[in-house]
Amino acid sequence: MSKNFAIVDMFKLILLGFFNCLVLTSSNKVIRISRSVGENEEIESKNKCRCVKYFQCDENNLINTSGKNLIGVRSSVRPQKIICSDDDEGTTQYCCFLPSTIIEVLSNNTTTETSKTTYSQHDFSKCGRKTVRPTKTQNYEAEENEFAWMAVIFAKTKFVCTGTLIHPNVVLTAAHYVYRVKNKSNLRVFAGGGVDLRSTNDEERRVVEFISHPQYSTDGTLRYDIGLLLLDEPYVLSNRMNVICLPPEGLSFENTRCETAGWNKNNPLKMHKVELPYIPRDTCETMLRSNTELGSYFVLHDSFICAGGEKGKDVCKGDGGSPLMCEKDDVYYQVGIVSWGKGCNQENVPGAYTNVPIFKEWIFSELMRRNIIII
Repeated sequence: MSKNFAIVDMFKLILLGFFNCLVLTSSNKVIRISRSVGENEEIESKNKCRCVKYFQCDENNLINTSGKNLIGVRSSVRPQKIICSDDDEGTTQYCCFLPSTIIEVLSNNTTTETSKTTYSQHDFSKCGRKTVRPTKTQNYEAEENEFAWMAVIFAKTKFVCTGTLIHPNVVLTAAHYVYRVKNKSNLRVFAGGGVDLRSTNDEERRVVEFISHPQYSTDGTLRYDIGLLLLDEPYVLSNRMNVICLPPEGLSFENTRCETAGWNKNNPLKMHKVELPYIPRDTCETMLRSNTELGSYFVLHDSFICAGGEKGKDVCKGDGGSPLMCEKDDVYYQVGIVSWGKGCNQENVPGAYTNVPIFKEWIFSELMRRNIIII
């Protein structure tokens, strides 16, 4: 018996009742079942799979729940096995399988909490306090010394990304930009409240160590997208040089309008800012499922929070590393780091930010190992 006939017989057993619709191609072994929308439920039931858009399936015929290859840099996805009918927009759909971990979550509706270790909270006397209140009406223009904890990161003369001072010796940023710099010894930091890099008096520091989270994901999902830069010399805190606070445990930012600020790789000379609403994780996950190609099975990882979703107000490609800052009682806390998004400036499509509060234990422990203490 030939190989093709054996494969056909196998799928006839699996797809009993649909054998009259089955077609097997020799090039990619795609099973073409019915093209009728009404029969998709029966296809799913027979095969114990789910009909989703073709790009929401991975190469193993599993539903892409992590956003891999759909966030950040896009890449093509190989053809899948079982074809459903096209969706209402005419997009091809494949019948793919839920990863077992997701099936358990959907069935049991349970989540696993990560064990926590309590450290003293950040308690610099003036951390997160603005010495300058903005006077400009445009929400995208930052003023001199408005965000005195901002830092800009270069590799020699090439702009890399934005970061923030959380200690006179430490810059907090996203891992994904710094990770790509081949020679980390070329990294340097400018900080001091300046907004225009052409005329700034900001002080330069060299980076002596880059610490990325050990679980930082380079597979395109950007999970654990956080890094620390240790400087060769501490900055001296003043009215124009400050550190931002890390949020204490239990402080909620729901229903809060926050700010993000920084330099963009497409226009790295002038600092910009924008005000955005903080979006709870569950709400964000629902919005991304409904309004983007990530699809209805996308699971927003715990290492992310969200902000934005207002038309015309957003961060965009090149803003990575910038802080999401929320104000409580005249104190600014860094609750997020710009990480990834689906498009820019789109209504009901918030951006994803590294979830800074859950990384406080990791930040403090890494610094304590180097005799740097935030108290």
